[in-house]
Amino acid sequence: MLPSENGQHAALEAATHDIASQRRPGWSGAAAGRGWRKGVAAVGLAVLVAACVRVGWGGETRSGDRALLLAPEVEVAEAMRSAHLALQQQCYSLEDPRAAELPPEVARSMNFSAEPCADFYQYVCGSWLKNTEIPPSRGAWSRTWDGAEARVREEVQSLVREQWPASSPFRALNTWYDACMDVARVEALGRTPLQPMLARIANMQTLQDLQQVLVELMVLDSPNFAKFVVSVGYRDKEHNLLFISPAGLTMPDPTWYPNVTFPSNPVQRIGVQSLESPPTSADAHSRDRRHIEQYLETLHLLAGSSAADAALLAEQTIAAETLLAQWQVDEPAFPDALGPEPVALTALEAEYPNVPWRRFLERLRSDCAGFGYVCNEELLGDSKLIVMGAPHFFSQLSSALGTDELRDTHWKPLLRSHYIYAHATELSSSFLSANLRLQSFLEGVSALQPRAEKCLTVHIRTSLYI
Repeated sequence: MLPSENGQHAALEAATHDIASQRRPGWSGAAAGRGWRKGVAAVGLAVLVAACVRVGWGGETRSGDRALLLAPEVEVAEAMRSAHLALQQQCYSLEDPRAAELPPEVARSMNFSAEPCADFYQYVCGSWLKNTEIPPSRGAWSRTWDGAEARVREEVQSLVREQWPASSPFRALNTWYDACMDVARVEALGRTPLQPMLARIANMQTLQDLQQVLVELMVLDSPNFAKFVVSVGYRDKEHNLLFISPAGLTMPDPTWYPNVTFPSNPVQRIGVQSLESPPTSADAHSRDRRHIEQYLETLHLLAGSSAADAALLAEQTIAAETLLAQWQVDEPAFPDALGPEPVALTALEAEYPNVPWRRFLERLRSDCAGFGYVCNEELLGDSKLIVMGAPHFFSQLSSALGTDELRDTHWKPLLRSHYIYAHATELSSSFLSANLRLQSFLEGVSALQPRAEKCLTVHIRTSLYI
């Protein structure tokens, strides 16, 4: 709020008296002028900021003129005009005294010559805008997101490159990064690194075998049936909750899959985009889907399958994903706008017994302990911290995982395809070339990462600290 007119007059008069009383004999006129400008500017800045708060940000009136409109007395108006001009002169100084009051990185980004009430963005970010160049590979650059991400990436890179002692649990970071960046060895190995997991998938005979493979793939962050996110929920803002949602689709959304039946009136769910039924006259995504099928065939060929087997595996993968897509489409809306209530792990196991929830969380806890962290204690202790976002989907999945005939025709091909797809960018140039061809037509899906960035994505999952 603005002070009264008498208060403004008294404040300016007192400030002027204080500045004049501090002058010393022998000061030059120029020095005295600078001292006067700085002192009056300090008082004027307070008045101008108050005027901006009072009047707002709209309109074309200059901030100094706004203040003058609010100060009818001639002497106050003149004093404020002098303060405004002095403030502008001071702002154009390369060594603005206000910069010392801010963190250096913040001060370097600001343009003190801009009027904050006229163009606050230029005032705060002007120097950063002037001095920052957009990288040739980018269409835009954000200080908050891109700049922060670049600094984090540099920090992570320094950690993996630092030579940890042999006794340190973080020595695995060196081993991973060095092996991943050894391009000559990666080329020589070809598909060999894939074979142990592909053999485990092929040899699954029981539900227990399937569950154990699922746990391993979850830890490796390979695409599987579930997506896990830790966040604060609508109902409980005091704790981090584990949100579980459906996953398992290679294509962008269920509309890309053939023979998926959509409801006539799609329901908008919280945080989920409603899916309109595709045109009935034609399969709008048939061409794109064929490209992805060919990509999957190529991956299986590169992984050692025959041409006939590669084509069959790609076809079976699409069939399995179509089943998952139908379950996602069939998910009913929650009756409560806030979504489902948080539940405990035992409730999850009772509702969806064939999904290895506990084994996955226990494996994460064990991996965390190896690095000196404590993870998932409350979850495993049966606190109500889990939000199940798709009960219909996971009910169908739990039942299907226990069906023997689907294991060979659906889950083995799907897990094999997803595992190769997830790790293709870590393998030889032939796998990288296949990903590049996929990216060339699948707009918006980043299928290719520079090797250095991919190598920084270390496969140690210790993120569920609950």
